[in-house]
Amino acid sequence: MIFGDASSFAIDSHIFTAFSRLSLRALGYFNIFIKGERYGVFRPDATFLACSFDEVSDRLNRRGMHNGDMLRHLSASEISIIFRKIHYTGLDEISDSERGILNYSEVFYDFNLVWAPDGDAAFDDGSYIIHIDQLDELDQVRLIGFKSREGVIHSLNEVFLINSYFYSVLEKWKDNFLIEWSRLPKSDE
Repeated sequence: MIFGDASSFAIDSHIFTAFSRLSLRALGYFNIFIKGERYGVFRPDATFLACSFDEVSDRLNRRGMHNGDMLRHLSASEISIIFRKIHYTGLDEISDSERGILNYSEVFYDFNLVWAPDGDAAFDDGSYIIHIDQLDELDQVRLIGFKSREGVIHSLNEVFLINSYFYSVLEKWKDNFLIEWSRLPKSDE
């Protein structure tokens, strides 16, 4: 099931097997589209969907709180490079001239800007999604998606969405996922 418009922003998921245990929820896939690019493992049995479901629920509960004002002046490319450097490069490998990027370190997690990976195998294809609520006169959400393999960033996309549209896609996906999950026979494994 796909919600939204894949040419700008959408969520696509599929339940392969439903489980009665909420810590698993279901086996399937959960993908995010940004500007037509699919982020996430696209295979019927890619991951358990509890983490993805919980992450969407948390984003809805923290609506407007994913504040990345400190990153506003940076391009999507700069943000992706800073994120990779801070979180996947040893601090001793950051040169003296780059030490300033450490000021951004806490922003990513203090404001819950990292949507993906979400804690399970859904994004084991090297995908990352940064979600920033831009609380200004335009009331927008900024999404940055990229993939990284062996430290090389590729498939970089960025989209600005009206806040209400973004959160309505999340809400529709969550509601429909629960309906589908509740209707399916459950495995106890």
